[in-house]
Amino acid sequence: MSNKAKKAIENRSMLKILRLLPKKEQSHFIGIWKEYSEHKTPEARLVNQADKLDMILLLNDYAKNMDSGRIGEFLGTSGRTIEGSFSEIADIYNKEKRSILTCRK
Repeated sequence: MSNKAKKAIENRSMLKILRLLPKKEQSHFIGIWKEYSEHKTPEARLVNQADKLDMILLLNDYAKNMDSGRIGEFLGTSGRTIEGSFSEIADIYNKEKRSILTCRK
C-alpha cells in the first residue's frame, strides 16, 4: 500500500473519530489534526519527528521477534527519515535503521 493511500485511510479514520465529538470540539481538534498532518507549524513538525523517533524505539523491541521481511515492511512504512531540530537524534535513527536492515539481510 502506498504512503498516499495510508495517509488517506489515516485521515478518514481520524475524521470519523473526531465527528463523535460535540461540534465545538470537532472544529478545534480537526484544526489541530490538519495542522499536524500538513506539518504546518514548528510544533506540528516537532510532533511528527517525535512520532518517527517513537517508531524506531518500537522497532528495537519488535526486531527481537520479527522476521527480516516484516522488519523491512515496518521500516518502509516510516517513509521519510527524521530531520530538522532533531538532527542528533536523526543521525542515530538513520544509522540504527540502516544497521537493522543490514543485519537482517
